[in-house]
Amino acid sequence: MESHPVALYQSIQTDLCQVEGYESLKSLSSPPPDSSPTLAAAFSLRDSFLKKLRVTNSEKADTACLLNFLTINSRCKDWRCDIPSSKVETLYGLFKENLYRFFDPSCFPDDLLSYMEAGRTGPGVTTSSLCTDLYSKLFSSTLSCKSDLIYDLYKRSNSSQPLWEQAESHRILTHGLPIISDANRLSFVPKYTSISRSICIEPTLNMIFQLGISSYIERRLNSFFGIDIRHQPEKNRILCRKGSRSGLFSTIDLSSASDSISLLMVRDSFPRFMTSILEAARSVQCQIPTYGLCIPLNMLSTMGNGYTFSLQTCIFACVVKAVYSFRGMSVTYPRNEEYGNFAVFGDDIIVETEADRDVRELLEFLGFTINKDKSFSIGPFRESCGVDYYSGVNIRGVYLKTLTSAQDCISLINELNLFSTRTGIRLSCTVSHLMRLIKSKGGKLFYVPLSSPSFAGVRVPLSFWGPKLDRNGSYLYKVYEPKRVGYSVLEGEIKFRRYKPRNIFSVNPFGLELGFLAGAIRDGFCGVRHDNPQFSIKEKVTPCWDDVSVHSSDEWFDWRRFGNATYLNLFG
Repeated sequence: MESHPVALYQSIQTDLCQVEGYESLKSLSSPPPDSSPTLAAAFSLRDSFLKKLRVTNSEKADTACLLNFLTINSRCKDWRCDIPSSKVETLYGLFKENLYRFFDPSCFPDDLLSYMEAGRTGPGVTTSSLCTDLYSKLFSSTLSCKSDLIYDLYKRSNSSQPLWEQAESHRILTHGLPIISDANRLSFVPKYTSISRSICIEPTLNMIFQLGISSYIERRLNSFFGIDIRHQPEKNRILCRKGSRSGLFSTIDLSSASDSISLLMVRDSFPRFMTSILEAARSVQCQIPTYGLCIPLNMLSTMGNGYTFSLQTCIFACVVKAVYSFRGMSVTYPRNEEYGNFAVFGDDIIVETEADRDVRELLEFLGFTINKDKSFSIGPFRESCGVDYYSGVNIRGVYLKTLTSAQDCISLINELNLFSTRTGIRLSCTVSHLMRLIKSKGGKLFYVPLSSPSFAGVRVPLSFWGPKLDRNGSYLYKVYEPKRVGYSVLEGEIKFRRYKPRNIFSVNPFGLELGFLAGAIRDGFCGVRHDNPQFSIKEKVTPCWDDVSVHSSDEWFDWRRFGNATYLNLFG
């Protein structure tokens, strides 16, 4: 069975040719301005399908990413407060005023210890840890940090907890004192086929410190702007949909925004006390292992720094508020259940269209680059936080990333079925191709509830499928479930399951106890993140197959439409 992505893409094209008008227009780079949402969705799927395909050799994509990173870092070094006009001077003044009000000293402690105490380890890897869990990072690895000051803050933050002091003393006996390094480490992860995404891996204690700073910024975002990081994406999507229908709102996308916060810009714009706090936690240099380089960082922080995301949100919200004040526009904040008249989530920015041009001008003055291909102020298309709305219809395409396992094919079928539900485009040829691929890879086709993970089986409504019942009247079904990867802790002994650390993995009894207390180790097991999971078949039970809470916040979802789309794709 041919599993090459090109063969699957040909199936996509066959399906899309059934959409009215597509076959005669498919040579165009984009749909005509007066296209229907269905036709626009067909173009969206065509353009997205192979865009994020993971290639076997990512050297070219990584090199392109590295060159981009170096270019941005150089641009950050060249930032100057050269005011081009009286308008920008006024906008910049209002922006700085908002920053000073945001960073009110009564809301941000002036002692660094408070930020360390508010920190956490985070879910990712660090420069010296053997694994990603709390026990591995803090109690069974060599610690790393920027300076002796940060290590001292770490020890002081735990000085009132004897168990933590015992754990650190035991760790030192095995792994020694922390590695002091003012550099993070550049790495690459898949983004698009043509270019990777850069992420800088931070020293362990730097990350705790940075996330402590982020927690204070997030708290202030909620009180000052009404931006709750946990719920803001949904508010962005609602304004995005409104903008696509009425044109009232514009969406603005930035290129490499995480790496574009110039250190010089921050020093010129932020309150001095906050600049000192941010700089105390940042990495000064960046190691590039592939080329044996270590370069000075001219950007304040990178993607991978624990406070980058919340700080971006703060900066861009201050930009929007400055422009609204300049134009005499009222500001409605997205507090509680309100959606407001602007939205900022990281570098996802939505503003009223009349303010769009001035927002872009101020952003560019601050050193950010507008991605003009993904920013929209006219026409029926808007995008933000994972949705692409065209005249109020979410037409975002589906991204094929890999086809190495039966579970990859199952996940793709589920995504295509949801795409068909949203857009009404039938994809039976493509889904049939994937179902044959599942069998050719030795997989089995299971039907599961919509609440199941995408890899578990093909999601279908109850009306489509008649599962067996147990004696309580609940529904029985089979699923693919990833095998647990990590280590077990039994009577002080550590045993690894489908995982082996790169270096010495020591037993720290005091650290293990802290891991249990923190919930990092549950039922004697600690799971670790893994890129290539193995699967087993498990039997599950549910009392409610059609869970009405699934997709309840998505205005496009309808059980009848989902059932029709699934049936036509699987058997049409």
